Amino acid sequence: MAIPDPGTWAAGLVTTSMMNTRLRDVENWLLNPPHVHCFRTATKTGTANNTFVLYDMDTELYDWSVSAMHDNSTNNSRLVAPEAGVYYISAHIRYAAAAGGARGVLIRKNAAGNPVSGTALIERYELPSSGNTGYVHWSGDFLMSANDYIEMWTQQNSGAGLDVLPGVHVTYLSMIWRSKT
Repeated sequence: MAIPDPGTWAAGLVTTSMMNTRLRDVENWLLNPPHVHCFRTATKTGTANNTFVLYDMDTELYDWSVSAMHDNSTNNSRLVAPEAGVYYISAHIRYAAAAGGARGVLIRKNAAGNPVSGTALIERYELPSSGNTGYVHWSGDFLMSANDYIEMWTQQNSGAGLDVLPGVHVTYLSMIWRSKT
């Protein structure tokens, strides 16, 4: 769905059709812009030590857009921007408990599944307290062109393989359109 154009008003008779096109449709867009929230339903087991692992997502809490922003089976690591604009992107990762090392997240735009391709948006690491579950959270606004997409990688360096835990509010990637550029 394209961002509705409120147009300009001309002198003369205001019709219902004009009101619907120029007010209702714009208001509906602003009240319910494209947005998506995706996650995995199963643990991503044995995330290798000191290796970027692309995070695929098989479930959506919501995906509102005329053209889907996420597909659960094809390129399911991607969230696609249907319109150009500023998008608020949020990522949260929960690693299994383990002592030592850092836990990280990498978000890249248009990377085609490669952690060194495309454009890096964020790379963030956290140090969990000894033996506790490691969480990494990040969010921010970014400019996206129509059909740009983002992908998320996990990385940890605890010294051994480490699971990434699943769940709608445990490990997820979400994106919502905020404004035109």
